[in-house]
Amino acid sequence: MTTAMTCTRLTLFTVAGIFIQIIGLSIFVFGFFPVKPTLSGVSGSESYRDPFCDPSSNLNESELHHPEKLRLLYQELSGISSKYDRLILMVIDGLPAEFVLGKDGQPPWKVWKESMPYTQSLLANGDAIGYHAKAAPPTVTMPRLKAMVSGAIGGFLDVAFNFNTQALLDDNLLGQFFRIGWKMVMLGDETWLKLFPGLFMRHDGVSSFFVKDTVQVDRNVSRHLPNELNSDDWNLLILHYLGLDHVGHTGGRNSPLMAGKLKEMDDIVRTMHLKAMMDHSHDQGQTLLIVVSDHGMTENGNHGGSSYEETDSLMLFIGLSSNISDYTAATNNVAFQVDLAPTLALLFGVPIPKNNVGVLVPGTLSSLRDYEQLRALELNSWQLLRLMQAQMPSSLFEGFSCNCFVDGNCEGLSLDISECSGDKEKQLICLFRNAAVLHGIWKSKKLTESSSAMEDFSRALNAYNTFLKTASEWLASKTTEKPVLLLGLGVSAMLLSCFVCVTLFLSLFKEFYHEPKDRVCNLSYRLKLEEVFIFALLLILVISMGSSSMVEEEHYIWHFMVSTLHLLLLFKTAKSFNFSKGMNYKIGSIFSLLICGRLLRGWHQGA
Repeated sequence: MTTAMTCTRLTLFTVAGIFIQIIGLSIFVFGFFPVKPTLSGVSGSESYRDPFCDPSSNLNESELHHPEKLRLLYQELSGISSKYDRLILMVIDGLPAEFVLGKDGQPPWKVWKESMPYTQSLLANGDAIGYHAKAAPPTVTMPRLKAMVSGAIGGFLDVAFNFNTQALLDDNLLGQFFRIGWKMVMLGDETWLKLFPGLFMRHDGVSSFFVKDTVQVDRNVSRHLPNELNSDDWNLLILHYLGLDHVGHTGGRNSPLMAGKLKEMDDIVRTMHLKAMMDHSHDQGQTLLIVVSDHGMTENGNHGGSSYEETDSLMLFIGLSSNISDYTAATNNVAFQVDLAPTLALLFGVPIPKNNVGVLVPGTLSSLRDYEQLRALELNSWQLLRLMQAQMPSSLFEGFSCNCFVDGNCEGLSLDISECSGDKEKQLICLFRNAAVLHGIWKSKKLTESSSAMEDFSRALNAYNTFLKTASEWLASKTTEKPVLLLGLGVSAMLLSCFVCVTLFLSLFKEFYHEPKDRVCNLSYRLKLEEVFIFALLLILVISMGSSSMVEEEHYIWHFMVSTLHLLLLFKTAKSFNFSKGMNYKIGSIFSLLICGRLLRGWHQGA
């Protein structure tokens, strides 16, 4: 074989290996970051009508130039009375629900409970209802804020966007509030300003990347509170506190600073509750205070993955009328973070965002009248049904017509309650039909004041809740599921590329060390210990990329690798130590590397 021919083969195989690697990586990325099916546009008056009615009959909202007219239209179409005029949304970044509500039916640890006495008293007296709101991974701030205001689940691609936040163009609560003329104020994490540019009449943003700042970052928010709580020119006040998350990053859950930071947050809750909600000296209307967290944190104070500690976020409603007096019942509730969007939309009389996959938070509408509760569940069901129509065959909806469950005229559909079976899509359609039929039966008996109306109300309520829960899970799975075939094809192509490259490397190695076979196993030709260690660590690093939590904690691998490599170099240098040749400076250099590496690791902890 000639040298020219060998070089040609080498070039062709190298180019082929690189090309296959690029193709495989592209297929894998396309499968791992799928394009989510979404509905374009913004929800309007059509969201208050049967999804099977002709949309052309809807009012032209562009003719309603005045936001007040649009607000009145939505209020009339919804049929749900709004008790609240203003909303305070307090976001405590990184606060695990366990700190406030406990875990597995047990109260929170004594140090956490004693650090938030006022919040605990609200829960004990039934003035607040707390929920463990499960956050979907990735548990970083920007996608979690999107989930809370739009009800849509983000993807891992949002982790990259978290460092270069772009304006949120999807339908969301803040956009809906802005359309009906709400005045909004934002104080805290500047991520809000990047997501919603131009929506706030006043704002003071702070950066979230100075994780060593646990004091000034919160004082910058609280210094505005006295003036804002005395003002009556806003409808929505957003407070996003970053200090607790920074405490976790610098010292973990058990940091000595954690108790003091929890007490500071508790004092702010107390101030807002007494000033904005209990003080009626100002005619500012009824205010609802909601305390939420975007994600939790691990024992080391980090987040980003899908562990229970990272996804256990808080959702606390303060000032919501309820009959709950039992502390356990007020704390041992479970919801999803995306459930906040439809709940606030229906409480404040705006359409539910189009791509919402959340459901009404149970217990938040208990103060409404019977027909308002069923109407709220019906509107939530219609919104999810519109989203399902975009992802299901149209043949499944044959026989449905405008208001068919109200007038009883549904061609080809039985109006009897049936046991739902078959594949998931057919089950969903059956569950919705059952809920709609039971709702219609309750309406007819309510008009005749039948004695069984209360029983029919409970049946319709349970049927709607069953449909909403099942539909939400199905839509969420459609949003997050990965095409296994594409992922497998991408990984196979990348493995094939690695096999080609390794084969080429071994061929070159064999040509370079053209020695008799009996010398191949000689110790002088073996890989050195530090080289074996580097190859092994690189392999471990590649394997760890298959875990979302290890992507977030990748720096721990690098800390271990660098420290161990320095020790190996120290061991190697010590074996060949010789004072006569002046090699003592090498050991000093390695010791300096070890010391500097430890200092850098300490400065970087949790950042």
